[in-house]
Amino acid sequence: MSKSIALLSAVLMCALPESTASLRAQEKHPDFTGVYYPINPFGNVGRGRTAAPPPAAGTPAGAVPPPRPVLVLDGREGRPDNAPKLTAEYLAKWEIIRKSRMAGSDEFDPNARCVSAGMPNMMSMTYGMEIQQTRDRITIYGELNDVYRRIYLDGRKPSPKVLDDPTFAGYSTGHWEGDTLVVDTVAIREDTLFDTFSPHSD
Repeated sequence: MSKSIALLSAVLMCALPESTASLRAQEKHPDFTGVYYPINPFGNVGRGRTAAPPPAAGTPAGAVPPPRPVLVLDGREGRPDNAPKLTAEYLAKWEIIRKSRMAGSDEFDPNARCVSAGMPNMMSMTYGMEIQQTRDRITIYGELNDVYRRIYLDGRKPSPKVLDDPTFAGYSTGHWEGDTLVVDTVAIREDTLFDTFSPHSD
């Protein structure tokens, strides 16, 4: 019996430094826990939005800030040269959605239907969001239409059942590369949008 206890004690003593090292490694990762609000570059014009950051020192009074670069996902402007070329079929679908939205129709507007904008549009944080982070997962709650996303950090993989049942937020797994969180999201519904006009493609 004493041999068993001695062996168990030795195993525990060997495991303890490794567990401690693992905990210390976890503590080195950034903690995203908190409540976040969008920044409105034109000032505090919306309820619940934060004001724009103050102008840089030495900026003349009344100076207009330079326009921010805009990424256009229509295949014509703003795309890097090495980006995959969008097909004529995709661009035709994009144009239908763009014209509908620009005309004021809510046919392709998820908010008008009180559903999530889906990934990745739900991460645009229209009103604000809360992040709760634990050792094995990050959970994100968005105020607009109660969006909800979970990012698993414990190495689990989606089951075939999950992959066959796409959701607005999809299924996200993440891992740390230094202090950078790298997230892979799969099983996203095809009717979600990248932005105001851009649908998913295969």
